[in-house]
Amino acid sequence: MSNLKQALLTRTGWVFPATVASIVLILLAFAFSAAGGALKTVGLVLGTIGALVIALGLYVQRDAWRQLATARSFRYGANAILLTIAVVAIVLFANILASQYRGRWDLTANKRLTLSEQTKSILRELDQPIKAYAFMQPGTAEAAQVAKLLKEYALITDHFKYEMVDTNKNPALAQRFNIDLINMVVFETGTETRKVYSWDIFSTSPTTQMPQFTGEQAFTRAIRDLTQGKAGLIYFMTAHGERNLNMDYRQVRAYLEGEGYDVEELNIAEKAGVPDDATVVVLAGPQKDYSPAEIEALDRYVRSAGRLMIMLDPPTRGGPLPELENWLKSWGVVARRDLVIDPERNYFLDARSPIPQWDYHASTRDLMKERVQTVIPRTRSLEKGEVPEGYQITGLMKTTDASWGEVDYNAPRAVKDSKDTEGPLWIGFAIEAEYREETEEMDPEEIEPKARIIAMGSSSWLTSDVLRFQGNLDFFLNSINWLSGREEDLTIRPKAPEYRWVQLTGASASVIFFVTVIFMPVTILLIGGVVWWRRRSL
Repeated sequence: MSNLKQALLTRTGWVFPATVASIVLILLAFAFSAAGGALKTVGLVLGTIGALVIALGLYVQRDAWRQLATARSFRYGANAILLTIAVVAIVLFANILASQYRGRWDLTANKRLTLSEQTKSILRELDQPIKAYAFMQPGTAEAAQVAKLLKEYALITDHFKYEMVDTNKNPALAQRFNIDLINMVVFETGTETRKVYSWDIFSTSPTTQMPQFTGEQAFTRAIRDLTQGKAGLIYFMTAHGERNLNMDYRQVRAYLEGEGYDVEELNIAEKAGVPDDATVVVLAGPQKDYSPAEIEALDRYVRSAGRLMIMLDPPTRGGPLPELENWLKSWGVVARRDLVIDPERNYFLDARSPIPQWDYHASTRDLMKERVQTVIPRTRSLEKGEVPEGYQITGLMKTTDASWGEVDYNAPRAVKDSKDTEGPLWIGFAIEAEYREETEEMDPEEIEPKARIIAMGSSSWLTSDVLRFQGNLDFFLNSINWLSGREEDLTIRPKAPEYRWVQLTGASASVIFFVTVIFMPVTILLIGGVVWWRRRSL
């Protein structure tokens, strides 16, 4: 055994230092290979040399190794080595599976770390390569957030690639895209590019005034714009006290533009009708009624396969709207003059802000599936009236059985009585109608598309302070896309950043302070004292 030790373990022979040096060479080879480039070749050479030296050492000392193999200690050591190799192999195999199948679990409350269905759908439908160049300041938290998000995009499809660019190291690329600001991302496909600036990626919440990361919304919008172009033109009616696109509906405009639409205002009296280039017309909360001539122009537009979203607020916001109400009734939907009260399912105990339940429709399908909620404050109720032949009317959302339609809507306190309408109450309908007569000989491609209407009992659910609810935004954009015939875009969009707050009353704060700062430490001290006293007396 002394000869064996001298041959294998002594530091005076050449085998031991050569083996150690070979192991070092092999480790360096792995490091150089991981670095890539020219160093990969160096790593290959070093690894080859190390392997040859180890093989030579094993050959020279083959008799000593044969003797060692018969020793009991070697067998025990070999078992330990084999077990270690097996564990390493299992870990490597698990990593290979993880990298191959990319399994992911998002355990956050609202799945905020998961890409939205809209983003996934747009990425999967890419038929051309798109590359994103992120010109970010290296080593910053902002750069890390952008890199992490772009990596998620690249995992969805091989058509999407990205590169993190340091302008100091690659000024030529920055010059190519005329980059004059840091923290911006450029998306490129073919000869087309779209720039996303830092204020689109990192914004400030209008409600909490805290910074928020809105990269997914901005990036998906840029990719959609590159690949799909403009979606159409949305007109918002004016001149009757409707919601203002530059004030309480400013976010509505921004989100529509993010979906690829152009947005303009329309005075139907000045234009003597609805322009031919209108994709959808939105009538949002008028406070004054329309004239018979304006009603006729609006009806003419819709009956020629036009698309309209009409939102009539309760009379609390303006006066009665008999012309508009009668026109909507002719389409099969009656707008009641009441105010919906729902004491059972509402937002923060405000019975005038019901959280309705979805009913099945193309625009609500995904929202029902994912149980996304919406808040519809200050709404009147709607009901299905006499449905003309050829019309299809579908309910979109309704309140609970405990709700009612308050007729005395100006009363300081809502009290249910016999004059009020019993719940559940509908507050949204979708209408489809086709006017052109079809014959068996008619080519299906010649059949004109149907007229479509979305009728809602409120316009308050799209104001900037309410649109932050995910369900409100998704339902609105889904409704617009359904009206415009873009059924493939009916989905759930990127989630807005969410901040969770705990609001404590003075009494609640006092209880928490007493339990955590006084009661629990004192209890632990008392238990320790009792244990010490009992042990002392034993």
